[in-house]
Amino acid sequence: MRLLRLQNVTGSTRCKFGHAQEVLNYEVFQATILARTHFEFNTFYVSRAMTPEHAKSNLKILSEQCVKCGLCLPHCPTYKVFNIEPESPRGRISLMQGYCGDMLKFSDKLEERLQHCLSCRACEAACPASVEYGQMIDLSKFLLNQDSKAPFFQRILKKASTGLLTGPKYTLALTRQLVNIYQASYLRKLAQKSKILSLFKLDDSEKILPTYQQKSVNVPDLHQPEPPKVYLFSGCVAEIVDTATLQAAVDVLSAYGFQVEIPKQQGCCGAVSCHNGDLDGAHQCMEKNLNAFAGDAPIVYVATGCGAHMLEYSSPDNQAGGNFTSRLFEICEFISDYQFPQDTVIKPLNKKIALHIPCSQRNVLKNQRSSREILEMIPEIEIIDIPSNDICCGAAGTYMLNHPDVAQELLKIKLDDIRQIEPDIVASSNIGCALHMQAGLLGERSKVEVKHPIEILAQQIIDY
Repeated sequence: MRLLRLQNVTGSTRCKFGHAQEVLNYEVFQATILARTHFEFNTFYVSRAMTPEHAKSNLKILSEQCVKCGLCLPHCPTYKVFNIEPESPRGRISLMQGYCGDMLKFSDKLEERLQHCLSCRACEAACPASVEYGQMIDLSKFLLNQDSKAPFFQRILKKASTGLLTGPKYTLALTRQLVNIYQASYLRKLAQKSKILSLFKLDDSEKILPTYQQKSVNVPDLHQPEPPKVYLFSGCVAEIVDTATLQAAVDVLSAYGFQVEIPKQQGCCGAVSCHNGDLDGAHQCMEKNLNAFAGDAPIVYVATGCGAHMLEYSSPDNQAGGNFTSRLFEICEFISDYQFPQDTVIKPLNKKIALHIPCSQRNVLKNQRSSREILEMIPEIEIIDIPSNDICCGAAGTYMLNHPDVAQELLKIKLDDIRQIEPDIVASSNIGCALHMQAGLLGERSKVEVKHPIEILAQQIIDY
């Protein structure tokens, strides 16, 4: 049976305010800024009861949308790298049709071709037939998991890493402490000099670890009569390696007069599980977050990869999922819609910023202007778009760990552009992209830092 969801949420009227004490009417948040109108198969409807037969049936119907016109090929990053048909969206859809129709048996080569997809969804943005390629590749990876003959150690490591990110909050806190201890002690230098990282194939994972992170995010109490409330989605990776961005989001939202609340019951958005073929795990993440963010207050996130995935949440009756997605906002999009508080000053920043637009922001959220609008609030700043913003940087969640060779080829394109711009800072609104590019820059002994736009803004705000 074809499972369709029609989501047509258009327009929103928002209150503008310049004083922290003003109370907003949150009934206006029942619609989103952007018109999000599309038909789609919703994997989450069926993920808890998904069977290979059900996945194949849905995949067959989805694949029939593709007319094989090939307009997607120039936009596909792996097609740019390999320049062969099986590494293109059209080629992969043909492989999917053969696989789900039992015309192609599982093979290592088939798995390699399908797993090479970064799920950047640039093909969707270019497709004149609006083919739901993202849903198709997720279903394909689910099927591959059923047949995969990957080595036992590789399967255990993949399951353990996914479980760590999607597990309870205390596991994330413990991981952050262990990472901080590892970085602050001699253990990191010892591990890097020895061959232990290469032995366990952890050398690529270790390279993306950032510098020491603060223990937790400090949320101030505004001590104001009925300040407007905002939920902050913290996710999983940011809890471990990017608390600086979460703290910056809290600081900026507080400067705007919002009382920030970070629900302890929330968890991973589910993208890591979904893109690795674990649809049941993705569904569990969705249910956890739907319960954690119950209510009417807006939900703000800092990682566009998380936001792109959560935008497609839906419960079986669509009520809980619809209420959730209509309140969901990327931090720069959310802030740019309000007047800056009159009693707050932004310090000038005489620096050049290379602006990176992640695939999730460009192809799914479709709000490419929000990061620039936030940065343009800072006096004397110079902003230059990275020319290759239309090409995936290669991070793609855990892709940079699972397929480092392809990820590095794509990263080289970004690094070449950054080198030509000669920026002081690279700005990116997705944590995975930021970690990937920062590791590449450090590998070139570059002193250029990669920061979230909201962190750059927060550092310039005074007297809030």
